[in-house]
Amino acid sequence: MSTDYVSLKPIQMVDLFAGRMERFDIRKEQSKDSSHESRLLTDGFNFVWVYGKESIVQGFTRYAFNNPAFIFECICKVFDTNIVSEYEPEFWGYESQEEMDAMFEAAHRKDKERFYGELIKFIAGQPCDIHPGTIGMEQAEIAKKLVAQNPALALTENRDTFLAQIDDIYKRLRPPIVVKFDESELHALDKRLQTLQELPRLALEVKRNPTNLLDKSINPEDWIG
Repeated sequence: MSTDYVSLKPIQMVDLFAGRMERFDIRKEQSKDSSHESRLLTDGFNFVWVYGKESIVQGFTRYAFNNPAFIFECICKVFDTNIVSEYEPEFWGYESQEEMDAMFEAAHRKDKERFYGELIKFIAGQPCDIHPGTIGMEQAEIAKKLVAQNPALALTENRDTFLAQIDDIYKRLRPPIVVKFDESELHALDKRLQTLQELPRLALEVKRNPTNLLDKSINPEDWIG
C-alpha cells in the first residue's frame, strides 16, 4: 500500500539533502535500496522515499501506515511549495476534479478496448499480452468458457455484454472487501485520525490491497455452466 506525491514547485535533490532540513531534525536515512536518484528522508519516526531525475525531485512515495505529514509540512515551508497526492487534480496537471475524472475515464476506456483485443487473441489461441498469474489471465479463462457455451459473445457487436459477463463472474469469484463500522466505531476512528495531524492539503487515504494473484487460481467452471 503506497501513495505518491509531487511538489508543485521544482526542488533540487541537492538542496533537499544538503542539510537545509536538519533544523527540523529531518535527514537522509541510509538504505540498501538508496541510489543517486532514489533516497530516503526521515524525521526519526516516519519516512518518505524521494525520487529524482536530472538532479530534480520528481516525486515522493509514502508506504504502508507510515505518516510523513511532518516531513511534507517542513519541505513546504523551506521550499515555499505545496505537495499534493495522486488523488488530487494538481498531481496530474489538472485544475479540477472533473478534468481529472475525465482523464481517468478516457484511460479506462482505452485499457478496456486493448484488453478486449487481447481476449479475442487468447480465445483464438493466438499470441497475446495476457500472462499467467495475473487478473487478466483469470478473466481470460472465464471468457474462454463463456465463448465455448455461446460463440456469439465473441462477436464485436456483443463486446460490452461479453465484458460485463466476465466482470460479473470475476466479482463473484473475487468479491470486494467491505468494511462496516457502527457509530461508536466511526467516532473512535475519527478521534484516532485527528491525532495524525495531517496537513490541510493532504487527506489520509485508505487503499484496498490488490488481489493476491499468488493465491490458488480460481476455477471458472465453479460459476459458469
